[in-house]
Amino acid sequence: MQSNAKTVDEYLGEIPPDRRSALEALRALIHSIAPTVTEAMLYGMPNFVLEEPFCAFSSQKQSMSLYCCVELLKKYRPRLGKLSCGKCCIRFRKYGDLPVEVVTELLKEMAEVRMKSSH
Repeated sequence: MQSNAKTVDEYLGEIPPDRRSALEALRALIHSIAPTVTEAMLYGMPNFVLEEPFCAFSSQKQSMSLYCCVELLKKYRPRLGKLSCGKCCIRFRKYGDLPVEVVTELLKEMAEVRMKSSH
């Protein structure tokens, strides 16, 4: 869902509690991987920035999505099991559907790529 929220907290306040807790867990994971990340609302959804957009997430009509780098998603896609993936997103219905160890590796690699490209 595209939102007019001005902050990530405001965005999370607009969505149902079950989805809010899933996205809050994903947000915490992102911050644990990239402690210097800043948050911004871009394109109506929460974005996480390391010099430039690093990843984003959203609550859609039928699922939630984690948006990430197209090239890395291709690399990690075989390890994401039966999750639905778009060109640059991983769709999930609940946080438990995400293979957290795989998503963690993907996000760590994305953070490394972003940090190298910004220097």
